[in-house]
Amino acid sequence: MEVYKHKCILIVIAVSVITFCVLLTAFFVFHNRSVETTSKRLNLVIDQDGGADDAMAIFMALLYEKYFYGPKVIALTTVHGNVDEPQVYINTQIILDVARRRDVPIYRGSKSALVEGAKSDYYFGYDGLGDNRTVEFSSIAARHTQAALALIELSKKYEGELLILSIGSLTNIALAIKLDCEFMSRLSQLYVAAGNIYSEKYSKPEFNAEMDVEAYHIVAGDGNAKKLTIVPFSQIRNDIQISNEWRLNVLGSIPTEIMQAQNVFEQVSIPKSKTWVLLDPAAMAVVLNQSVIVVETRYSDNSIHLCGENRGINTNIMRSIENSNSKLVYSVKENTYKQFLLDLFLAELKCECTDARTQYNSIQLILTRVPRAYQSLAHDTLRYWVPINGFYLRLVYQLLHREEVVSKISIMLFACLFMCFIVFSAQNESNERLKLVIDNDAGGDDAMAIFLALLNEEKFNGPQLVGLTTGNGNTNEDNVYINNQRILKVANRQDVPIFRGSKSSLVITPYAGAYYGEDGLGNSPIPDGLVPAKDQDAVTALIELSKKHNENLVVITIGTLTNVALAIKLDPGFLGRISHLYVGAGHIESEKNPDAEFNAHMDVEAYHIVAQYASPDKVTVFPFSQVKEHLNISKSWRIDVLGGIQTDIIKAQNMYESVVLAKEQDWAALDPAVVAVVVNPDLVSEYKYSKNDILLCGEKRGINTNIFVEKEDANVRMVYSVKLEEYKQFLLNVFAPSE
Repeated sequence: MEVYKHKCILIVIAVSVITFCVLLTAFFVFHNRSVETTSKRLNLVIDQDGGADDAMAIFMALLYEKYFYGPKVIALTTVHGNVDEPQVYINTQIILDVARRRDVPIYRGSKSALVEGAKSDYYFGYDGLGDNRTVEFSSIAARHTQAALALIELSKKYEGELLILSIGSLTNIALAIKLDCEFMSRLSQLYVAAGNIYSEKYSKPEFNAEMDVEAYHIVAGDGNAKKLTIVPFSQIRNDIQISNEWRLNVLGSIPTEIMQAQNVFEQVSIPKSKTWVLLDPAAMAVVLNQSVIVVETRYSDNSIHLCGENRGINTNIMRSIENSNSKLVYSVKENTYKQFLLDLFLAELKCECTDARTQYNSIQLILTRVPRAYQSLAHDTLRYWVPINGFYLRLVYQLLHREEVVSKISIMLFACLFMCFIVFSAQNESNERLKLVIDNDAGGDDAMAIFLALLNEEKFNGPQLVGLTTGNGNTNEDNVYINNQRILKVANRQDVPIFRGSKSSLVITPYAGAYYGEDGLGNSPIPDGLVPAKDQDAVTALIELSKKHNENLVVITIGTLTNVALAIKLDPGFLGRISHLYVGAGHIESEKNPDAEFNAHMDVEAYHIVAQYASPDKVTVFPFSQVKEHLNISKSWRIDVLGGIQTDIIKAQNMYESVVLAKEQDWAALDPAVVAVVVNPDLVSEYKYSKNDILLCGEKRGINTNIFVEKEDANVRMVYSVKLEEYKQFLLNVFAPSE
């Protein structure tokens, strides 16, 4: 009898799945046909920092979607701000639970500013939601994709149809821009609720802008007036002065779960001011109903001060649309805004939603039976399934109540996962050879470094080169990419994947010059038969390789640190997973080396980020000052001895360095020296430990700071001196013709 029941259940499930697929296919066919004759509904992502003001803005968007056919809220992304990011994530779950919209995906984002952030004032309480310690909610699992990467993916999926509203710090948006230079162009519009129009009345930095000044600078720098709309807090405060009495006794009296929760969320903030003026809900009103709310917009060349006493203060030069990077919301209507709020939050009372409420309760009952890890997927499925056939909903609910079925499925899943773990472990055990990634800017010095790594791997069974990542530096990134292709072709190693990286520095991109020629490789001809790069970008490739080769991957940077800094900001666990990071950059400042070193200077903020996250067990810096001090080799040796080796690689290398060798008296190349000490640590005669960083502002911007200390007080290990004769012999051994 029991077997017969199981067979019946399986048959019912099979029929259900087939029916569901048929209905779903039909739905999409007819839906797509109807879309052609109707206007497309825009999609909305809210990038937020989980305060009570964010809560109201999110509630507004969800209500407008439901009752006024507004933009579809397709995601919430979290970012540090009102509270730290883990608390923002908790608050986001609470907000969606209150709104009964657990179907909205959550993507977790940046836990800190790109470079240096401000401290929160905890205006809405230490938890951001009114310090309500008794709040209960059902947890919602976040999606695995990091927020900035999710923003990029969504901009591609909904190209031209995606609105993004940022109502927190701009860290996630800035990361998306730096990871994908086409990101902004794919959006329908980016709305930024941040900043002030500076005046005597508004002479201090605005909170959201100040929380990540560099991120604001990046977003403004990439903006154009047709894509970027800024809602400055100064203008909201000028035009909206709503009394606390209206907020509490009119808006706050609406007897819905959402408004009563919102009242609790604001119980700390409302008594702090005589009037009720919040930026985030005002900005959301602009997004949802701009034509009614906004009185005047202006076009501006908008930016922000990065340094000094004015750090965090916005600059605005009002210009024509053609010469501006942003549109500013300059004035709004208070009475219209108030009426808009009332219409939104009263909408629930005016609509009979019994069926929807019943549907929601059914979904929640089922989700209680689903393992937490699969709740998000299950919720998405049920959201579309339930309206089609309630019978299947009841069937699945009954099935999931059978404890023995759930237990057997769980055991089977665990067994499969365990077998996968065993296979994966066996593969790792048989593949312990150290892996290398070289992050480079493909000048002539990078070429020699890459050749050295490849030949050492081939001749001496050295670490395996598993990737090259490109970045702006010696030449523009487009040239760097081509140069990587050329180097691999000469080495006959076009199996090594290339991942294209940053085309500019994080914040300020200095002029690089043409030290190795206009193309970076001595203005040499480009051969045919080059192999294209992988589709994956450099930053996500670095992160994935760090996971794939956990504790067995060495990353070597011999250009700017932009890609590595972005990897760290996207995934703070990145450095912890790799075996080691070697940085070829910087100087130990002295009278001989008073200026900024090229690689460090090309992205000062990126160097600072890496230094902030560094530890001496994970990061070794090889300053160029020490190469010049200990590895300053005569030009004649380079040309006649090393350059006299008759191989295709050395012949190509001579060509790549021809511009430099013609103008320098000696030969001191940082990049091959860095790779040499990685693959042959015996070349190092002395290490030191240092508190290492870089100056971000003023005339000494780009100058490194070093305080030599004991290891436990340091953040980096430093290559201080190298054995000259051993290094020269090592080069000869590596580049000698194969027998």
